[in-house]
Amino acid sequence: MSKGKTKKRLSWIFFIIILPIGAALALTVFIMQAMGMNVLDTGRSIASSIPVVNEWIPPEDEQEQSSEATIQQLESMITDQQQEIKNMQAAVEQKDTQIKTLENELEQAKSNRLQLEAQRETKAQKEEETLKTFEEMTASKAADLFAEMESDTVMRLLMKMGSDQRASILESMDPAQAAPIAESIASTIP
Repeated sequence: MSKGKTKKRLSWIFFIIILPIGAALALTVFIMQAMGMNVLDTGRSIASSIPVVNEWIPPEDEQEQSSEATIQQLESMITDQQQEIKNMQAAVEQKDTQIKTLENELEQAKSNRLQLEAQRETKAQKEEETLKTFEEMTASKAADLFAEMESDTVMRLLMKMGSDQRASILESMDPAQAAPIAESIASTIP
C-alpha cells in the first residue's frame, strides 16, 4: 500500500470510529453527571481494577491527603489575608484620625489667621486715629507727647505724617530725644 492510502484509511478510522465514540462518551459522562452520579469516582474505581491502568491512578489516601493539604493551605491563606485586611483597616482608621486632626488644626489656623487680621486691622485703625489726633495738634504739643512715648511708636507715627509736619514736630522736640528718632527715620529711608 502507498502512503496516501494509509493516511486516508487512518483519517477514515479517526473520523468514522474514534471521534464518534469519544463524543458519545463525553455526552454520556455529561448526562450522568447532570443526573447526580459521581462519574469520576466510579471511573476511578473501575480503572483501578484494570491491571496496567491502576498504576497510573494514585491511591485514594494520597488524593485525600493531597486534598486536605490543599484545604489547609487555602485556609492558612484565608487567615493570613483576613489578618492583612484587619491590619489595613486599622491603618485606614489611623489615617482617618490623622486626617481629622489635621483638618481641625487647619480650621484652628484659619481661625487664628482671621483673628490676627482683625487685630491688625483694629491696630491700624487705632494708629490712623492716633495719627489724625497728632496731625491736628500743634507741633509743640505733639512734641511734648512724643517725648513721653516709646521711640518705635513715635517713629512709626512720624513716618506716616507728611514731611513738613514731621519736621515741625522734630524741631519742637528736645534735641537729645529728637536725634535718635531722626536717625531711625533716616535709616529706614532708602
